[in-house]
Amino acid sequence: MVGGFADRWLATMDAAEFGWFCEILEEQDVDIMAWAFGVQEPPERLRGPMMDRLVALDYVRVDR
Repeated sequence: MVGGFADRWLATMDAAEFGWFCEILEEQDVDIMAWAFGVQEPPERLRGPMMDRLVALDYVRVDR
């Protein structure tokens, strides 16, 4: 999930967005997935436009 997010957004991130991304890399995968799927609320410090991008899940590829 995080890899797909990076593939989609990393090249266009500004410094603040990149800082957010670096912060989320420090979080547990299970927590990131829970936030992305709306099962848990993310911490206040991670909320905002970048979390909205994560929650959109439009960057996830499903090979069938």
